[in-house]
Amino acid sequence: MNPGEFRHPTNILIKGEAQQSDYGDFKQTTTTGIERFAKVKWLPGSEVLNNDTITLERNIEFTYRAENFTEALDRTDTITYKSIVFYISSIRYIGQNNEQYIVVKAHSNTQ
Repeated sequence: MNPGEFRHPTNILIKGEAQQSDYGDFKQTTTTGIERFAKVKWLPGSEVLNNDTITLERNIEFTYRAENFTEALDRTDTITYKSIVFYISSIRYIGQNNEQYIVVKAHSNTQ
């Protein structure tokens, strides 16, 4: 990949969780915002029936360079790009020893 492809600014919100001691449930404790540049590839959208309403689902693929924060990335986290919040669908590690790039597929619902 060319260095110039990683030119799109994104904001990744990584949510931290802790297990409660009384009932054992998990609750969100912290949210860490990380700004990174990514390679962006728009994927074909689709229509989704959500609460008796048809919504457009925007699909996108973000590619990041492997860093320390990518190990904490989870499907419960979100990525903001061009003021649109995307929810992570899948995370894939590629490259030599799975330590070069992280490909994140995400979606956003609009009405």
